[in-house]
Amino acid sequence: MLGYVRGVTTRRVLRSDLHTWILQRFSLERLHGGQEDVIRALLNGRRVLYVAPTGHGKSLCYQALAADTRRQGVVLVFSPLKALMNEQVERARQSKLRAATIHSDIPGPERDDTFAAAKVGMLDLLFVAPERLGTDSWLEHVQDIEIKGVVVDEAHCISQWGHDFRPWYRRLVRAIQSLGLRTPVLATTATAPAAVVDDIREQIAPDGRDVLAIRIPSYRPEIGFQVVTAADSTEQLARMVAVAAARPGRPGIVYVLTRKSTEIAAHCLRHAGITAETYFGSMDAEERTERLARWSAGEIQVLCATSALGMGLDRRDLRWVVHLGLPTSLLEYVQQVGRVGRDGESAEALAIVCPEDQAAQRAHIISGCPPIEEYKDVEAILAAGEDDETFTRTQIVEKLDLPESHVRRILDDLLDAGCVERFTGNPWQYQWAWGVERPEDVPDPDAQEHRRQLFAECEAYPQLDTCRARALASAMGDERPPIGCGRCDRCRPCELGRPDTELVRAALACLHPPLKFAGKPGNLQKGVALAYYNFGLGVSVARAKRAKSPMPQDVRQSALSVVRSHPCYKEVAFDAVAYMPPTESPDHVVGDCARWLGQKLGCRTILLQKVRKTSPQKALRSRPRKRENVEGAFAWPQVPSARRVLLVDDVFDTGQSILAAAKALPSKVFPLTFARTVSPDDP
Repeated sequence: MLGYVRGVTTRRVLRSDLHTWILQRFSLERLHGGQEDVIRALLNGRRVLYVAPTGHGKSLCYQALAADTRRQGVVLVFSPLKALMNEQVERARQSKLRAATIHSDIPGPERDDTFAAAKVGMLDLLFVAPERLGTDSWLEHVQDIEIKGVVVDEAHCISQWGHDFRPWYRRLVRAIQSLGLRTPVLATTATAPAAVVDDIREQIAPDGRDVLAIRIPSYRPEIGFQVVTAADSTEQLARMVAVAAARPGRPGIVYVLTRKSTEIAAHCLRHAGITAETYFGSMDAEERTERLARWSAGEIQVLCATSALGMGLDRRDLRWVVHLGLPTSLLEYVQQVGRVGRDGESAEALAIVCPEDQAAQRAHIISGCPPIEEYKDVEAILAAGEDDETFTRTQIVEKLDLPESHVRRILDDLLDAGCVERFTGNPWQYQWAWGVERPEDVPDPDAQEHRRQLFAECEAYPQLDTCRARALASAMGDERPPIGCGRCDRCRPCELGRPDTELVRAALACLHPPLKFAGKPGNLQKGVALAYYNFGLGVSVARAKRAKSPMPQDVRQSALSVVRSHPCYKEVAFDAVAYMPPTESPDHVVGDCARWLGQKLGCRTILLQKVRKTSPQKALRSRPRKRENVEGAFAWPQVPSARRVLLVDDVFDTGQSILAAAKALPSKVFPLTFARTVSPDDP
């Protein structure tokens, strides 16, 4: 059962009383600027681009189109996030509209029920993930659905100049271009400077068709902007804790660049007595919903999140947002900070930056626009296949040793350009389209260069000597940016207060990230790292690795304390301490600490043997290639009597070396590493 809510019957809407009808139909006291004009244009069958800050009521515009009874059919709403679609369905139902959603998490039978309801006029709104456009089920059903209108939510995703361009949105553009001239189309976004606006207009209405563009200025006078530069990641986290502690009971968001960084930030906040939880895209949907609900109810003060948090977020009393490192464009930054102060009251947007941020930012940029050489390598693999030979994405990753995110993007681009065919399967199978050459604009060099320029603008933002609100409003294309906001750290002195770095160091000292393995052998037990690389104790690990020197005393003492007290190890009587043979570093980088641990634990220390030469794992880019590099490369130096072995290594990334070593040991293996990576660029 889908739980549809029956729609209400509405009278024919006349132009003269449209305003009154909207207020009465949706129980509103007033409309935001531009809403009535957008709705009027849609009801008249026009194509509209609505650029308005977060919280400006863009969803009301397509709900009004769905509620109007002068047209029959379903309004299709294409949205990039599953969690956002689920929230929008609930809001639509609260407005007495019949709504449902289709995305990859919806079971097949429920999808079929939804399609059936849409075909017979039992739905007003259908929210769809754009990637569904290429599926067999969509192609089978959509031709029997009467389409009342189409909405592209987060429309910057269809523009190659946008900060979040997604290749499968191109298929959506082609679908829109094939619609009849009188089919209403609405594109909405909160972030669109002039280049993005022009591009979106061309995408949703080619051949010179008229598009009504309504733009609300992005400048929000209630938001005060501030940037602080920290000497290192420890000070950065300490300043974050100081911000939250100085605002007790006031809800906030901490944005970070990676999932692992959400764990670090939340841990430091909780250690300081501040309720905090993590939020990221790969988290289970039910868990995300539960955490968002607890935060909205005031049970959690701070959410530490990646960019997955935000689209459709509707909390009007959100008072502050902190960025630990900036995103890859000012467009994305403006969208994220726009979630504070939606009740019109004073709010704060603080960016705390440090040198360690740059590696993670560069990784995001590269994954979004792989170099042309990688495109050519993927093409060569596909084109070299036999007439009917196909390749999976994993096979291509293994052959070329490329990150999976790069190969996914390249295949999407080549598929969209018609150079590659994709065949149904689990997983998908790809084949070169014979007789077709790759267009010169795949990948688009202009788009790639533009994204690098966006990143450069974001990198320059902390050093600006002019009003920050003015700079951001200008970047968004506001025609009349403020001369000076009077609130930012460039318009008046701002002081965050002295951070308690010792408190954060203490928090980081007890943060022992778990070591997670995929497909581990039965003899490999649970284990942890002493720290995250370049955070807290991980700073000492990084320095020792760079200097190729033995681990310092603080690392040794932490290792001993963890082995004696952590639940993974404290009940274990170890028979031996083994350590991984180095590939490039001297033996003493890991060996000295391992031997010291063996002495303290009263057991022998063993250096694993290498039975063949391997490459440094950090020189390889894909998980399959890393696994292949070390598979079968290690051996136990003698027939051991040890039944329980503590296996020590320096830095944990994918864990392939430890997996290979555990397979060579006829004992229970308890792994322990000095650090675990956070960024893909960590050694």
